[in-house]
Amino acid sequence: MITINKRRLFLSLLLLAGLTTLTACDSGSSGGIQFPAELTEGNSSLGNFDPVEQPLEDAAPNDNSALRFANCDLEIPCDWFSLDLAIEVSIVNVYADPLTNRLEVQYTLTTTHDTSLRWLATATAVDSVGQVYALASTRLDTTGEILSDDQEVDLLAGIGLTITQTFQQSPAHSTRSIARLTINILEGGTKHRIGYLDLPLGADTGEEVDCANRTPCVWESANGEFHVTILSADGLSSGGRLTVRYEVEAFENIVIQSDPGSIAVGNDGTTFEPKFHKLGDEEDYLPFETNLFSGEAIPGSQSYFRHANRDATMLRKLSLKLSQIGAPQAGSPVYINVPLN
Repeated sequence: MITINKRRLFLSLLLLAGLTTLTACDSGSSGGIQFPAELTEGNSSLGNFDPVEQPLEDAAPNDNSALRFANCDLEIPCDWFSLDLAIEVSIVNVYADPLTNRLEVQYTLTTTHDTSLRWLATATAVDSVGQVYALASTRLDTTGEILSDDQEVDLLAGIGLTITQTFQQSPAHSTRSIARLTINILEGGTKHRIGYLDLPLGADTGEEVDCANRTPCVWESANGEFHVTILSADGLSSGGRLTVRYEVEAFENIVIQSDPGSIAVGNDGTTFEPKFHKLGDEEDYLPFETNLFSGEAIPGSQSYFRHANRDATMLRKLSLKLSQIGAPQAGSPVYINVPLN
């Protein structure tokens, strides 16, 4: 004997009737039920979404842990704020350290409340030519301490920390910017994913100073904290080695990095390759740093390799790789029309 569940039969008939009605109502349409175009295959914005390439600012508007980017537009300092504005991270320097052969990123971090932070070893960078950089170390600049992945740092409200993160590779000479930088910090149970786009690599050069074939010739930093005065450019007529002599004068307590990457181009087209550079009492062919006190002026010089062609009568362009540590916006000195003695 077959037993029929009347309730189940009634529900089945009701469902069948509903489907028949839906089909009849839609029979005038060639495609049946129509979905929004943006959700169909081939048109879906989700299908084309690249979580690495696109900022997630709208993905989680109330989530402090969502990855969000600050677009620096090739200018620093460049500031990033947490969604609740409680944390500010400001990039102050991005450069290739010739001594360590590593990419280094320096920034300050400030909070509006007392807290403890951990720096995760997952920071990454991608430069303008596509090279990817992995984190090597995180240094607390105020103490010089290298932070481990599980080490907490106590931070008081309004008191900034300066951090330098070193990456395992050095940018190629053709690299001009860092296209993407991500930093990951843990605060209690919240992971702050900090992102930057289009960071300039190295100190920006300042405005060119036209020496008009006369010395001394003064270049002023953009922040007004130091001047660099060309005193003379000579040596070609005697020993065949170009030497540029200058003076650095400080108006605040500053640290100057002297780098051998100077460029000198004669008005005949000759390019002079840098050799030794000297600032104060230190001379080297590698970069070094010099402390200057406010009101102090110290001499410096840049020598170049000998060049067989000595037809130049002035330098069409001269740039000195002198930059203020912690203030890349100050610029580096650039001169045109420098006389050769």
